[in-house]
Amino acid sequence: MQARQLAVLAVVLSGCQCGESKLSTLHATLVPKPTAVDFGDVDLGSSVFQTVTLSVDGNRAVHVTSIALAGESSLSSELSQDGKPGTIDVGVPDKVNVRFVPTKAGEVHDHLVVQSDADGDSATLRIPIQGNGVDRCVDKDGDGYGDHCLKGPDCNDNDPNVHPGAPELCDGKDDNCNGQIDEGYDVGAACEVQVTLPDGSVCQRPGVLACSADGKSTACRATPVQDICNGKDDDCDGIVDNGFDVGAACQVPADNGCHYDGTKQCTADGAGTTCVESAGAQLVCCPDGQARNADDACCAPLPTDACQYECDVDVTAGTSTCDASHGVTVQSLTAGGFGTMELDLSGYVGSSSATCSAAVPCANGQTCVNGVCEGHDGGVQFDLTANNPQGYWFHLADSPTCNGWGGDGGQFSNDAEIQLLNTTLSLFGTDGNNGADLGDSNPFVPASGLSTRSIWVADEVVQSFDPCYTVNSPYALRLNAPDPEGAPDALWYVGLNGVYSGESDRRGSGLTKVHLCIR
Repeated sequence: MQARQLAVLAVVLSGCQCGESKLSTLHATLVPKPTAVDFGDVDLGSSVFQTVTLSVDGNRAVHVTSIALAGESSLSSELSQDGKPGTIDVGVPDKVNVRFVPTKAGEVHDHLVVQSDADGDSATLRIPIQGNGVDRCVDKDGDGYGDHCLKGPDCNDNDPNVHPGAPELCDGKDDNCNGQIDEGYDVGAACEVQVTLPDGSVCQRPGVLACSADGKSTACRATPVQDICNGKDDDCDGIVDNGFDVGAACQVPADNGCHYDGTKQCTADGAGTTCVESAGAQLVCCPDGQARNADDACCAPLPTDACQYECDVDVTAGTSTCDASHGVTVQSLTAGGFGTMELDLSGYVGSSSATCSAAVPCANGQTCVNGVCEGHDGGVQFDLTANNPQGYWFHLADSPTCNGWGGDGGQFSNDAEIQLLNTTLSLFGTDGNNGADLGDSNPFVPASGLSTRSIWVADEVVQSFDPCYTVNSPYALRLNAPDPEGAPDALWYVGLNGVYSGESDRRGSGLTKVHLCIR
């Protein structure tokens, strides 16, 4: 039995001896991958890295004591490594990041040195590293900033004073490339400018902060101001409510053409003035038979009798509805604005030689008196529509020689005339008073825009209501006797937009429509 126990112990010892033999054969080699690092071409200022994997080939762990660059390159380009010494187990690789940040153009060569307790040559690994710093900087303005430049990109490569980190000036530019303009200067903020007037008083004008000339500060710059009607000198020109008729006399309309005296005062919005009745003002009315027109003036209203005959002329289109059988003959009319017209009012005004009876009535509105057709003291109303009138654009005369000419070329009838020249209506008398100017109305029409004005012409009378204009004169156009040059012929002649023959430079423009109403 004792001999059998010794045999078992020998086996155990033998087994132990086997274990001690295996421990004495532990080994480990440190293997890098890749075995060399090539960064290739890298822009200056860029940062790139590559990874080196360290793994163990063997049956034991490897303890890394140091990882560092050899520092063999004399160039200023930077090579660095990430990672720190540690233990690398079998089957569990570790990584080292090697970074390349070139600061100068040119090639860089170095080694990554890994010290460890690995076996043999792998205890000190020298991994070759190389790269090439490439200068592709595009810097047009020479401030060091631009595309692919070491300092970084530029937001304006045409201005050396504009780049990241530059001082921000008050100059309307983003000097420091932070996406903001003139930050810190409060440009555009409201402010006030003091203006000293000639009388020594001080006036405050509104303004806004604007950059100073040196770009280092701001100054209050007055903004253009137009006076509003508010009792103040807004534009600091020494005149309160400049351009407004504050305090001017005016009339406040009342019923039946009456009014109260007042003065012009500012409207609430300051855009203009309005007529305000004066304290204690008494009611004032137009004289009997007169009415107040749109301009608040008293004048005789135009006749309101029904038209004995009416027709239209479209001067622009060159068309007319006038009928010669009613005494209105369009002698010449062309599209575009020139024409002449003859008005034969013998059938409407005065007596005629036509006989009449109950069975044979008078024509054209005449009345049968003692078997003879008699007319009435009527006339013609012209409704004239003009757009931007220029030159001689309407003419009415009792002589065919001054039809639209603006002057008398012969001896026919009275030779009196009416003309509209630009915005002015003028009435000239007969040769009996040497054709003197009997009266003007200016402006009779506005100088621009579309407007319609009415003229009433009767025997020795020319009248309008808006604007108010009335001339009663024996030298005005005559239809009835007496006539210093012979018996009136009851013929009037009209020129539309000037003359039709002769002096073409006296032609005008602007007349678009004419409506005639014979009463």
